[in-house]
Amino acid sequence: MTVASEMVLNYLKQNFGTSFTKQELAQNLSISIPSVTGSINSLEKKGYVVHTTETIEESPATET
Repeated sequence: MTVASEMVLNYLKQNFGTSFTKQELAQNLSISIPSVTGSINSLEKKGYVVHTTETIEESPATET
């Protein structure tokens, strides 16, 4: 396991139940987004994490 993967895994364990974007993980861990992406992919293949995608719907603007 790479150092970045270990950092990501430990951070996610410490914050279990909280969702993060890759950008948030990179910023909080002071590592690059590509490092986070590679770490998540590797951890997912090994069964340590589950990667989910969330769609955020914006409500239509209201006229005043």
